[in-house]
Amino acid sequence: MGLARRAGEPYLGRHRIRALDSGHAFSLFLRRFTWRRHWRANKTLQKPVRGRVSEGGITWDVDGVALTRFTWDLLLKYREAPSILLIYQGLNQVFYFFPHYFADEAQWQAFRAIVATKLPRK
Repeated sequence: MGLARRAGEPYLGRHRIRALDSGHAFSLFLRRFTWRRHWRANKTLQKPVRGRVSEGGITWDVDGVALTRFTWDLLLKYREAPSILLIYQGLNQVFYFFPHYFADEAQWQAFRAIVATKLPRK
């Protein structure tokens, strides 16, 4: 069976859809192993990360690698849901924060309050 399209035939025939479905399932299966391989290969990702949030901005400290400070004027806006808060640095660039990043619920709520006063909501 060739790949040429005949008049009146749908562009993606039944056989092509089956091939796409099986290829997609296989790629999902391999994705887990790819992520693990990238994690093991990237030593920077494995370093402990600490952060501080203040009236001046957000500071990231990757243990022994880098110390980066983002003042609030460098950040664009934020979006939040009950279990995640996203801070946009650029069009498709975000910093994500989860409650488990913080020592307790009080720190999580304090963080959310600071962000709400410093950035516009998306």
